[in-house]
Amino acid sequence: MTTNRTPRGRRGHLTIDQRFSLTTGTEVYPDAFASDADRRAAWMQWREYFLSTCRYGQRPAAYWDYECPIASQDRKLRPAMLYAAKLLPEREAKQLHDYWRARYEQAYEDDGGIVHCLGPGEWLVGDAARRAHFRQYGILPPLVEQWEQERNMEVS
Repeated sequence: MTTNRTPRGRRGHLTIDQRFSLTTGTEVYPDAFASDADRRAAWMQWREYFLSTCRYGQRPAAYWDYECPIASQDRKLRPAMLYAAKLLPEREAKQLHDYWRARYEQAYEDDGGIVHCLGPGEWLVGDAARRAHFRQYGILPPLVEQWEQERNMEVS
């Protein structure tokens, strides 16, 4: 007896290389798609799925390649750029803000005796270490300034 079902196959599915091309970029997986047009079409088909997995302002490479209205080469700064441009959903913006606030508070734990490693045998301490810590986590300078003012008011 025959059926009208569509046989299972590759139609509508991504290979692992294609998934990685969309999430990490074409520099890593340049031959995952036959053309950029095929990659773009796959992104449009799967974008809702990939965007639903995003947290803390992170976005797949294809988002930056095909959709984002702002350009960024520095991957560490991308969440801050999306936050500052108000391109994150409210829930995710709050999540990122709370994450940054926790990293900010972390820099003042242990009586402010923070240390930041730059590399083998290279260490920053005190305020320089704290500033490096904030940069490492991509915390926006205006937020750091606001929280510093709040901290200074609490101490006074």
